[in-house]
Amino acid sequence: MKYKVIFVNWTAPFFKKNKDKKYSIPDYELLINKVAILNAKKYLQVTVKLYTDTVGYEYYKQNKLIELFDEVDIDVLNDYNKNTLEAGKWWTSGKSIVIGKEEPPFLFLDNDFIVRSNLPETIHKYDLVHTHWELHRGNYYVSEKTLADYKVPITNFNERMLMPNTSFVYLSNKDLQKEYLENHLKVVEQQYKDIPEWLWLLSDQGILGYCARELNMKVGCLEKKAYLAYSEQQVLWLKDVEKPCGFTPMWIGVDQIVNNIKINYWHIWLDKHLMAVNTTFRTTITEELNKILKLHENKILL
Repeated sequence: MKYKVIFVNWTAPFFKKNKDKKYSIPDYELLINKVAILNAKKYLQVTVKLYTDTVGYEYYKQNKLIELFDEVDIDVLNDYNKNTLEAGKWWTSGKSIVIGKEEPPFLFLDNDFIVRSNLPETIHKYDLVHTHWELHRGNYYVSEKTLADYKVPITNFNERMLMPNTSFVYLSNKDLQKEYLENHLKVVEQQYKDIPEWLWLLSDQGILGYCARELNMKVGCLEKKAYLAYSEQQVLWLKDVEKPCGFTPMWIGVDQIVNNIKINYWHIWLDKHLMAVNTTFRTTITEELNKILKLHENKILL
């Protein structure tokens, strides 16, 4: 089946968080993004499209990334930038808008999601395929009471279900796309006393899960395990300590997870947080990325 791969670089959140600063992305993140683009082109062999705004376009052009894309759209996000939305809080809203606008079927990839194999043909039988399921806790957990207290304008909320991670989103169903975009806009355009972490995440990942369940969509995922938010492993993985009684891992096996689609990939998700503060780890990952890049262009970028 014919589909496109889409990447998104929405710059409005940067300026909300960094007043009077010139737009920039750390060098190692640019490297990750470049490898992600090139691997998508190599392994998926389909049109690769960028959605960005004018600032993002000029920055990618300056850093020689714009030439890697087959198509570029700046109209959707330039238009969305006219919105008075608090982009610093709703920082993934640009992604949600693009997912709601691109013609299905398509595959959205986060800029740090590196595919290492083609997609199996079976993926095209699904309305939605995402990365993995998540069990939210801590600042990401939301209850029916909290939702009511904040007067969040959705009717399909389900406190008990797992949430889909949206770093990899294969979407082929227009009804699901329409429902997702409508619900996303309802949430982010509402005025609240504040915008906590759970509300931002609900507007991105949570709503996609609620809509898929409400519409009885056929949903698959890449992993037969669930991510556990606020795990002790995320706190202790850098420390030479014994696992305490009741230790909570970052990933938990869930036998009931079905419809997992097998592909080879490298999601540099949690690694990026460590790369920002640990130069030794950053060097190790950068060297690995440069090995991949060398296979593409026979030279090292960084």
